[in-house]
Amino acid sequence: MNKTVALIMTLDTKGAEAEYLRDKIISKGKNVIVLDGGILGVPQKIKADITREEIAKTAGTDLETLKAASRGKAVEAMAEGITRIIKQLYSEGKIHGILSVGGAEGTILGTEGMKALPVGVPKVMVSTMASGQQAFGEYTGTKDVMLMHSVIDILGINSISQKIFDNAIAAVVGMIDENVGSVADMASDTSKKRIAATMYGNTTPAVSRAKAMLEKEGYEVIVFHSNGTGGRAMEEFVEQGAFCGILDVTTHEIADDLVGGMHSVANRLTAGPLSGLPQLVVPGCVDWATLGALDELSPKFQGRPYYYHNRTCTLVTLSNDEIKQVGEIMAERLNKSKGPTKVAFPLRGLSAIGKEGVSDIFNPERDQLLLKTLKQNLRKDIELIEVDAHINDPEFVDTIIPIFLKLLKEGKS
Repeated sequence: MNKTVALIMTLDTKGAEAEYLRDKIISKGKNVIVLDGGILGVPQKIKADITREEIAKTAGTDLETLKAASRGKAVEAMAEGITRIIKQLYSEGKIHGILSVGGAEGTILGTEGMKALPVGVPKVMVSTMASGQQAFGEYTGTKDVMLMHSVIDILGINSISQKIFDNAIAAVVGMIDENVGSVADMASDTSKKRIAATMYGNTTPAVSRAKAMLEKEGYEVIVFHSNGTGGRAMEEFVEQGAFCGILDVTTHEIADDLVGGMHSVANRLTAGPLSGLPQLVVPGCVDWATLGALDELSPKFQGRPYYYHNRTCTLVTLSNDEIKQVGEIMAERLNKSKGPTKVAFPLRGLSAIGKEGVSDIFNPERDQLLLKTLKQNLRKDIELIEVDAHINDPEFVDTIIPIFLKLLKEGKS
C-alpha cells in the first residue's frame, strides 16, 4: 500500500503550485490528500480532497463567517480545523507525512497541522518566512518541523521555485521511505530504558557526568535544553510515556516564568509529578533569570547583580522574594507527585556562574532562603538531600546518581 502525504495549501492563491506538488509526489509513488486552507478567493487549478468548507466546519464555524472576520481570526480558525483533521487522519493511519508551501498565513496553517503530529513524522514547510529574519518558535513549537526558505516569493512554477519544490518533495518522500518511526512509538518500545534529563550550559559538567554514569547502568539519557522549548518538549514527552525516570537537574525555566524571562515555561515541573515516574529534582540555575540586552533591562532589574552572557542576553539575579516564590512553586508542584520523588540541593551554588569567586550572581544567603522555603513547603515524604558541594562538582553528581538509581528501582517495583 502506497503511503500518503498530506498537502496543506491555500488553493485560492497557490493552486498552480499545489497542482505541481501533488502530481510530482504521485510520480514518486505516493498518494496525496490535498487540504485547502484558503479563505477569500476561488480555488484554482485543482480540487481539494478536504475542502475549505469542511475545514471551517471542523473548527466550529463556516466560510462566510470567516470571510467577514478579521484576517487573523479567520486564519486561527482554519488552523484549528486543519489541526483537528490532521490529528484524525494520522490516528487512522491515513497520512504518513506533511508538505506545505506558503507565505505568512500559509506558513501558520501548514505548521499548525505539522505541530499536531509526533516527533519523527516527516514535516516539511517551504516558506517565505524561513529567511532568518523571523523567530521560528511560533512555527516549530516543540516538534521537528523542517523549514525550507522559498528564496523567492511564491507565485507559480519557474526555474527557481521548481528546484526548491522538487527538493522539498524529495525530502518528505525520502523521510517517509526511511520510515524512522515517531516518538509516539517509544512508549510501547521497552527495549530501552530511557531517562529524561535537563541541562543548561551552566549545568553541563554535572549532566555530562550523570549521563555517563547512567549509561554505564544501561540507561539511555535524553537531554533537553532548558531554554523554554526544551522544557516544554520534555513535559510533552513525559506525558506520552516515553521515559522510565526523570533527572531534572536544571529547573531554570520556573525562574524565567516567574519574572518574565526569555526561557519561560508555564507548566514546568508538572508532567513529571503527575506521571508517577521516579524523579530526582535539582533547583539548577533558578538563582537568576535569562533576560534581554543589558541596555534594555527594565527598571525592575537594573542595579541587580548580573552576568553578561552576550549582547542580546543578560543573566540577572533573582531577589530574595522571587527566590522564595520559586521555592514555593517547586514545592507546590512536587507535592502532587504520584511516584518516588527526591530533591537534591547543592549547598555551594546552583549554577556555573552562581559559584564563589566566579560572579556576583553567587549569593549563599539567597540560596539558603530557597533551601529553607523548600524545607518548609515540601511534602514530608519527599526527601530533601543537602549536598555540601557545587552543582557541577563531581562530588555532587557522585552523591545523587546512586540515589537516583535506587529511585528507579523503586519505581520499577
